[in-house]
Amino acid sequence: MRFFPISFFLVLFFLVPDAVARDFQTELNGFRLRQYREATHNEFGEPDRGGAMGDDIAYEAFFLSEEPLLYMVFQYRDPYDGLIWSIQMTGEDTKAEIGFKGLRFGMTEAEVAKILGTASRKIDVGEHGTRWEFDEANYSVEINTNKRLSSIRIVDDPKYLSQPDIEKIPPFKELLKTITTGTNAEMANLLAPDMELYVDGKISYFGRRMKSEIASDESKIFSTIRELSKLLQRINVEKEDEFEQNLRLRLGTDPLHVYKFKKIPRVKEIVLKWDGSAWKLWEFDAGKPPADAQSASGYEPRKLREIVTDAGAELEKRPNVVLYAPDKTPKFALSYDPFRSAVSITFSGETRATSPLRTELMEFSLQSFGRPKETAREFDTEIGVIEDGKTYWIAFSKEKLEDFRRSVKKGDRVVLYITWVGIAYHEKEREFVFLTHGFELDPLASDLVENSGGSHMSGHDAR
Repeated sequence: MRFFPISFFLVLFFLVPDAVARDFQTELNGFRLRQYREATHNEFGEPDRGGAMGDDIAYEAFFLSEEPLLYMVFQYRDPYDGLIWSIQMTGEDTKAEIGFKGLRFGMTEAEVAKILGTASRKIDVGEHGTRWEFDEANYSVEINTNKRLSSIRIVDDPKYLSQPDIEKIPPFKELLKTITTGTNAEMANLLAPDMELYVDGKISYFGRRMKSEIASDESKIFSTIRELSKLLQRINVEKEDEFEQNLRLRLGTDPLHVYKFKKIPRVKEIVLKWDGSAWKLWEFDAGKPPADAQSASGYEPRKLREIVTDAGAELEKRPNVVLYAPDKTPKFALSYDPFRSAVSITFSGETRATSPLRTELMEFSLQSFGRPKETAREFDTEIGVIEDGKTYWIAFSKEKLEDFRRSVKKGDRVVLYITWVGIAYHEKEREFVFLTHGFELDPLASDLVENSGGSHMSGHDAR
């Protein structure tokens, strides 16, 4: 097995007010920026490697071929929102399908320049060759020491995106034509990569790379929207009692544009979101889940029992990171996947101090992801919660705990937005450690604070 050393090159991005989109590429090898992370796992299985990269980015690497070398690296913003923030493809396979402007690995510098134009900067990256960067584009490439194309990376960098333009909101009739009679490819250009389809209380989203979805419609999003949209053809957009459109404002994020349908038996509304260059269909509502089953910004509705039984068993079978005690018995099993979950529970009324062992696991996790371990001190109290008659303990930050104590009393039903740290072993007991990042008595979806950061991953970085 070949060993690929990892080297990361940090790139600082500065936001430019009112920047105009120039050449903002969203797709590489069939994947699109802002698709859910699950799409990469459904295509490739579990990553060969993953972890932290700086303070605000996590990454996962997938090896597609060792001879000739070919791999992909995906990055996600931290706090983890489950959406692809950057995509990189690196390799030596000259026949590999890259799906990016007709480029092929192994092309000469002259061939690359003919397609991409003159680079704004050419940066020496040592043994990996030279990185080409372009001021008016969200992509960069690497030319290896043999003067051949070896890597391509695209990033969801806001400096290339423009502000929401209400003049570009598609007329409803044009949108309806596309989602009713358009091909999968035409619909894919209108739908946001992270769009969610609600039908009869169930949520669907693109679970494979967009190239695969267009070819097979495995998620059934295209066919379902196409069929449901036929109901909308009877709407008279001139009648206020049938049709309404308005802007929906959200604190700290771009506004949404909403088409509401008042007399259609199934379809309630369509929500558009600005993606930096165009309005994309982000939500299609033909029956959202009950409020206590909705997800918020990447938190998937789950049972604590599911994580403890299913994810816990899988982690012990194939651990990401294990720390052993001096007697060679496992002390901690750390999960790379935080299993961001919205769990509906009952507050038991009990609290307790977080044990030293559980705090140590938090510190171990923070250090493993390049974070200061002192952050664990903020989670010095746990609350008791009851799910299906069983009690679990979940750590609360000091800031969130104060709000919780003011708002929640014993016996109240609450939705907690949590992440899973891993398993701590105490004698013969397995202790699952969870952190709470928010809660709601009335469980409506809430927005996360999104951090952005940047790092260019060059060369061979994944084992």
